[in-house]
Amino acid sequence: VCACAHGLVLQVWDSFGRLLYQSSPFDYSVTSVAWNPSGELFAVGSFNTMQLCDRMGWAYSKLHTQDTGSIMSLSWTADGTQLAGACGSGAVVFGQVVDITLEDGKMQVRARHYRVVCA
Repeated sequence: VCACAHGLVLQVWDSFGRLLYQSSPFDYSVTSVAWNPSGELFAVGSFNTMQLCDRMGWAYSKLHTQDTGSIMSLSWTADGTQLAGACGSGAVVFGQVVDITLEDGKMQVRARHYRVVCA
């Protein structure tokens, strides 16, 4: 479970109710959070900012947008490699997860760049 305390502090809890991670305060209120389908990553939306974190809360990357306002809603693609955010200004922002490995039991694929996939 991912929750926001007082709008500025992000907290990640396990299924037993134990606190796994608590962030330092964000500059602006957290307005959206979405787990990717695998449950390994989640994205956080805030004012002009989208951040990608692992399931323990460690931040992989932070995207600063310009003139988008708060990211009010986040949605992942079914394979968990792309993300869209709906912003308060009416803009839509997009993100892609790169340098990730996907497996289906028969094949392993690594996305190293948004245009390069290695099998």
